[in-house]
This record gives sequence, structure tokens and C-alpha cells, in this order.
Amino acid sequence: MGFVERIGESITRSIRLDKALDAELNKEAERLNISVSGLTEHIVENYLNHHRWIYRSNALTILIPTLKEFLEHLDSDTLAEIGDSVGGIVPRQGYLMRGVSIDEDVAKAHILGILGGYDNWFTVNYYKQTRPYFFIRNHLGEKWITFVEAYIKAFYRENLSKEIECVRVGDNLQVLL
Repeated sequence: MGFVERIGESITRSIRLDKALDAELNKEAERLNISVSGLTEHIVENYLNHHRWIYRSNALTILIPTLKEFLEHLDSDTLAEIGDSVGGIVPRQGYLMRGVSIDEDVAKAHILGILGGYDNWFTVNYYKQTRPYFFIRNHLGEKWITFVEAYIKAFYRENLSKEIECVRVGDNLQVLL
């Protein structure tokens, strides 16, 4: 009931769409330079792995200019406290709602796929070195990365009983696992 992982086998399914939806789907597939089938599969995967849970969890979409305005009015210490407070409990509630236990694989998927993907908190890469790490590229400034750092530390501490190390690289963050 958590993440739906692809198994590499396709089926053929026939669906009905309103002509206006089909026309827009075709335009978007062409813009992205992918097939309509590929785009449809991507949309379904996004819904099943993320959006259906967002709808069930009272989530709120907020545009970046609005978030930046909030960040301007909060000090860094307050943002770190908020990150620490919500980082441990909010993701756990979401995964419990999905029937998923948080382990290292779920934590990795949360950082890469949810926060760095669906939710657009940052851009992130994972590197499997002697000591694996995430490199998070931040597009919202120093105060946002302060919140993100506290959130991720609390997420690992509260859900995996693991203390992680974070290193600031300008306004970006290396998360050492």
C-alpha cells in the first residue's frame, strides 16, 4: 500500500477520455518529447505513489513566492525548531497512513522521491561512496536550508534512531549517512 514499484512488464489497457483531455494530453506528451502512453503511465504512477496520499492527508500546496515571504519573517532559530518538530513526526504519520514502516530504503525514497521529486523542496542527488550521502541543492536560500537540515536530522533520528551529519556548502547541504 506504500510505494508502487515498477516490475518491467506492460499490459495493454483501453481507457476513455474526453476529447479535450486527450488533446491536452497529446500536446503535453509532444512538449515533453515522450509518447502519450509514457506520459499516461507517469501520471498514474505520480497519483498512486504521491497524490492520492496528499489528498488524504490535508496537505496544502503553497507557491514559492508565498513560502519565501514566510521565510523572510521567521528567524533561523525558529525555522530550525519547526524543522526539528515536524521532521520526526509528520513523515511517520504519512507512512503509517500508507501502511509502510520507515527503513533505510523508505528514508532514501522519501528524500529523493518525495521531498526532492514530487514536493519540489530541493534538487537532490544520492551518491553511494564509502559513506553514502545526499547532495541537496537549495533554491530557496539560507533560511530554507536551515529548516531542511533540521527536518532531515529529525527524520532520521526519530524514525531510524540514527544521527546523521550535515555539511553546509554555501546554501546547499551534504547529508552524510
